[in-house]
Amino acid sequence: MSQIIDEQYFSSTLGRLKLTGIRDNLDNLLDVASKEKLSYRELVYRLCCEEVRHEPHSHGSEHSSFSLCQNI
Repeated sequence: MSQIIDEQYFSSTLGRLKLTGIRDNLDNLLDVASKEKLSYRELVYRLCCEEVRHEPHSHGSEHSSFSLCQNI
């Protein structure tokens, strides 16, 4: 059963959590995940990579730990 999502609240929540990379690209990322039939783990990984790519200055040295993200 599908749950109705308040898109405005969801977007606002992602902003408050400072996940603006995910928020700004979520529809596109979900479309790609669907087309590529990604597992939940792969989707979460790509969402994390997108966030790291979006704001590398806020993640400091952690950026290098996501070097594999550059290949996605």
